[in-house]
Amino acid sequence: EVSEAIKPVVDQITTEISTVVTELNGGAPSVVMVVGGGAKVPGFVESLARKMDLPLDRVSLKSVESTGLVEDLTGKVKGSEYITPVGIAYSAMRNRGSVFSQVFVNGVPVKLMGGVGRYSVMQVLIQAGYRFSSLVGGEMISFELNGKTLLRPKRRTSVKILVNGEEANLSSRVKHGDRIDIQTEEEKTPLRIKDLVKPVKVKLPDGEVEEILPEIVKNGTPVPPDADVEEGDVISFPEKIKISEIKSKISYGKTRIVVNGEEKWISLVNFDLLKGGVPLKDDKEVPLGEEIDLVEKGRKTLEEALEVPHITVSFNGELKKIPLKILHRIDEERVELKDFKPMVIDLLKDLKLDGLKDYELLKNGRRAMFTELLEDGDVIEFKVKK
Repeated sequence: EVSEAIKPVVDQITTEISTVVTELNGGAPSVVMVVGGGAKVPGFVESLARKMDLPLDRVSLKSVESTGLVEDLTGKVKGSEYITPVGIAYSAMRNRGSVFSQVFVNGVPVKLMGGVGRYSVMQVLIQAGYRFSSLVGGEMISFELNGKTLLRPKRRTSVKILVNGEEANLSSRVKHGDRIDIQTEEEKTPLRIKDLVKPVKVKLPDGEVEEILPEIVKNGTPVPPDADVEEGDVISFPEKIKISEIKSKISYGKTRIVVNGEEKWISLVNFDLLKGGVPLKDDKEVPLGEEIDLVEKGRKTLEEALEVPHITVSFNGELKKIPLKILHRIDEERVELKDFKPMVIDLLKDLKLDGLKDYELLKNGRRAMFTELLEDGDVIEFKVKK
């Protein structure tokens, strides 16, 4: 009857403990050591094991005998219930009679018990009633990242900490009499995928750094790097990026242009990507987090940047590239590309033919006409007869 009567309270307490432990640990722990006589309440350890999803043998009570701090001359000081009074006695001894230290948090005194004499700001703030989640990012969410289950704050928190007027952080140490001033502000920006992925950093000629991220899949669907991370998401991405992909993603040297009414971003710069001064081939894979350098090799024409198709023919022994589309610039941002069918006569436009009386025109060794269409690889010969 007693066990049934206290069961709801035990359930509530162990739920709160498991929540705080998970927050402080950044995930479920492997083993839990319970300290204090209160844990001997019937069903407490079993309930805590269930809440932590741990086998019962992974949750155990720490007894005073295992501390190594006490030599029991009476033979009566045994069990976990003696941990607290022995701890107080030990603290009193180590602190020369003072069991408690006092630290001020935003002007409010906080008493700390223990034998360490110095504490971290985090320890003091937890003792003062701050929740771990409020210090590192509010509500925690669980998700899968490349096969690993992670626990992270849903939103980042901005924490400003001063100890005795000087800038500090959650790991800074404080002692009796110190004053902590803290301001916390939760950022409106939620946790995003790009916060979890290390980019490849490309150092540009102007000294700036451009960060390149791989293709990212969330719950089976490709998403942009700034997509939010939600509870239960399954996120995956490659651990390496090919140089060819990095080149396609780099914004350096790119400009916006409208081609036949369609907006495009094109690069007007030829460049190499280097690691340690060595050029990297397009099929080379670079691990995330690497740093590489971009070195310019010159500028591209608009036709080259738009990758206008062309054919190559031989004219009187000289190779010539002829575009299959004609580019017409409307203004600074708009151009038109129109199909173009090159003819033999297009090769003669730069020749001075005034007073021409007789000639020989051959295409691939056969007599040809000026209006014949050209194809890739054609060999054209034009000779003036005297």
